[in-house]
Amino acid sequence: MSISFYNQNRNYQIQQQNWSNAFSSSNAVGSVLSNALTNQTAGLASIYNHQALVRVTAQLKAAAVSVANGLTPAQIAQLQSTSSSLKSTQTSASAGSSLNLLA
Repeated sequence: MSISFYNQNRNYQIQQQNWSNAFSSSNAVGSVLSNALTNQTAGLASIYNHQALVRVTAQLKAAAVSVANGLTPAQIAQLQSTSSSLKSTQTSASAGSSLNLLA
């Protein structure tokens, strides 16, 4: 007994739909995995950027301490004087900016 053309055609259509569903599911899984990989890469980059920032900050602090330890008392006094002048200039500049914003 042979299968009718209608049944053969219907079986073929069902098989094709099953393949299509499987392929669609495969694409969805691939998309999820791709997004997860992208998120992982971005997260790792953020971690590595933070680690680099911490490392460079530590190196800058060590260099500043090294330089500061080699300063003479006269050089320290000069730095303190310059720092006071800069703070005074910054304060007056901030006040001027505030007045300009009100105008």
